[in-house]
Amino acid sequence: MRFPPVRPLPTMQPWSAPQTIEAVPEVRTMRAAIASGSVVQASDAAAVREAHRYALINGSIVLDTSPASALMLAAPQNYRNMLIMRNAGANTIFIDFGRDATNEAPIMLQSNQMVLFDTVVPQDDIFALSTVGISRLSIGFSNINFLGPVE
Repeated sequence: MRFPPVRPLPTMQPWSAPQTIEAVPEVRTMRAAIASGSVVQASDAAAVREAHRYALINGSIVLDTSPASALMLAAPQNYRNMLIMRNAGANTIFIDFGRDATNEAPIMLQSNQMVLFDTVVPQDDIFALSTVGISRLSIGFSNINFLGPVE
């Protein structure tokens, strides 16, 4: 794959008097009236947001891990849009997704380390084990009903 050539930026001068946009308590859309040519103010704009981009921590658990791999959190029935895990114990914890955890698992958390998934969130079962003895794994997650196909 070839990248496009790099060219110098245009030689535009900065504005002599930059304009600023002042904060407004309400957001209203403005549109030009076609028939009269005057400006007509539209009705209040509706708040539009994507529900899956916001996390409501509706689950938080603290579990003991042992040298044997165990299921810590099952795959959600709906859609998990945030996941945070912290090693709340003294021993190292290994975490894997969709299969038993081993010492070669993709995530290794030392004591008091954490990992946060808030953009690309694993939907799998979560398994964990500790290297020596018992350790504690704290898990916070947000599950929502996704309003549309998962792409």
